[in-house]
Amino acid sequence: MGNIIDLLVPDIGDFAEVPVVEIMVQLGEVLTPDTAVVTLESDKASMEVPAEVTGVVTEILVAEGDLVSEGSLLLRYEKGEGLRGEDSVVEPDKILKQKIVEVQVIKEQTNPLQQSVSVQPEKEKMSMNHGPAGPAVRRLARELGVKLADVSGSGPKGRLQKEDIRAYVKRVMQSGGPQKASYEEPIIDFSAFGPIETSPLSRIQRISGPQLAKNWAAIPHVTSFDEADITEIEAFRRELNQEQPVKLTLLPFMIKAVQNTLQVLPQLNSSLQGGQLIIKKYYHIGFAVDTPGGLLVPVIRDVDKKGLVQIATEVSELALLAREGKLKAEHMQGGTFTISSLGSVGGTHFTPIINAPEVAILALGRSSIKPQWKGSEFIPRQILPLSLSWDHRALDGVTASRFNVHLCRVLADFRRVVL
Repeated sequence: MGNIIDLLVPDIGDFAEVPVVEIMVQLGEVLTPDTAVVTLESDKASMEVPAEVTGVVTEILVAEGDLVSEGSLLLRYEKGEGLRGEDSVVEPDKILKQKIVEVQVIKEQTNPLQQSVSVQPEKEKMSMNHGPAGPAVRRLARELGVKLADVSGSGPKGRLQKEDIRAYVKRVMQSGGPQKASYEEPIIDFSAFGPIETSPLSRIQRISGPQLAKNWAAIPHVTSFDEADITEIEAFRRELNQEQPVKLTLLPFMIKAVQNTLQVLPQLNSSLQGGQLIIKKYYHIGFAVDTPGGLLVPVIRDVDKKGLVQIATEVSELALLAREGKLKAEHMQGGTFTISSLGSVGGTHFTPIINAPEVAILALGRSSIKPQWKGSEFIPRQILPLSLSWDHRALDGVTASRFNVHLCRVLADFRRVVL
């Protein structure tokens, strides 16, 4: 039994109960050091757990969908001297060398993909910027010389499909040549110009930053601006807060109004996948929460089935979990639309980045009292600035404008929510 090795979940930061999204090996398979064994998913990124030494898989102790934490037992494999010796039936190092040779051959082929993509040997860890991918998809990517980090997944949770690899190759071929090289940060000695202080990025920033950059680069963003009269809602909100113990902020009203508007204009409650618009019949609304480590987006599920008080309660509970670093992965999954607000800080309009695979996001500025013309005179009204960023591949300006117009009508007269 001295040759049996337990493969445990390594340090995954502050997360617990992280789902296993893919098991990448089978019983009896020979592993080499750094062979990817399972893929875990934490809030906005996936992480591959590699083998530590050469061995043969003898027991797999988790299944896809299981929740694991640091120290959880994933599988056992037997380390055997014969696996690396002359008497070995299978020589992993030899297989690895053959794969590296294959990679070199692919790189030497002359095609438009040659300089736009790069292939790494299987021994090298893959980038964590892409979604999970099965062995067949990885094999196809290697054969075509495609780097997985360059491809957006269209499957559940961003999972890469064979069609995604082929579509990427087709786009490159149709572009007539290699894509432009990605931007690389110049290394500058800023201390040469004056005093500096180095502040490391938070874990949330390190995880979300690449995804935000990818969304901004891949999605053709357009932002439509408007202003909503929330005078009556604010009066109604203050009245309700005098009658019941749960404090109502503006956000629960916005979530309910957005849900009503999405029911009228379902194109904004959708995702692009495989050349089709997938319109969702459920309404899971995400809201951005400012935490010490950066922004997190918990999700209120089935908003259409909940009242203002229940929504307000869940908003308060999830915001507290976010600030305490206790949000679980399931708290941030499945969103169909996102609301981001800077009203408590200040500012008017801003252009939020779409939270893919969603196709739109609504930003709220700080409301203020403004004079509004009411036929014969100006009267003071509380006005809320709105910014709707939308994916031009899925929507057009007319649909986006109709969304803003309907939302403003609902906010001006909240009784429309019950229609």
